[in-house]
Amino acid sequence: MGSLKTSNVDEKVFFRENNEYLSAETIYNLFDYTPEKYFGKCGLEKEMETRKCWDFKDIKSYSAQVQSKIFNEILQQLDTILFFNIVICCVPSSQALDYNNCVVLLVQELARRGRVDGSSFLQRTENIQPRKQKGADRSTNIHFKTISVNSSHIFKDRTVLLLDDVTTTGNSMHACSQLLMQNGASKVFKLSIWKTNHS
Repeated sequence: MGSLKTSNVDEKVFFRENNEYLSAETIYNLFDYTPEKYFGKCGLEKEMETRKCWDFKDIKSYSAQVQSKIFNEILQQLDTILFFNIVICCVPSSQALDYNNCVVLLVQELARRGRVDGSSFLQRTENIQPRKQKGADRSTNIHFKTISVNSSHIFKDRTVLLLDDVTTTGNSMHACSQLLMQNGASKVFKLSIWKTNHS
């Protein structure tokens, strides 16, 4: 990660070592997620990284967060690279009105450390099928139909960092980014902690 070089301080969302310009079209990620079906072929290091993701996704409460090594490692890494006073939103869970999940807890903790808590700005209004379920509709359209936007006055004309735990197709990130832009955000940068790697 490094320094975001823009003319507007509010558009500085996270640092990049080589001062490259970040693209709002790109989904950046910290780690790779290797699906379990590749275990045994992908190498132990990739398997361990995936297991860390599973541990992270199991976090559903503040007490679990405090005790989780992987949560605190990710929190520390993001706290180091993110600017203060930025608005951070997150892709909502596939379950309606689910605020007890790892990404919401992460955004709230980053807000306690000097950022704007946008963990409730995007709300899932009805359940969608989990990604693992065969034949699940995870199209951009299903996200548009099942996510509402709240408190848009807080991020109006501001740059937003959109955070997710795992991205595979990018559909949920792109849908949420468009919803934020349609409701007043000036720019949305996308960061997923893990990105699915099928190689």
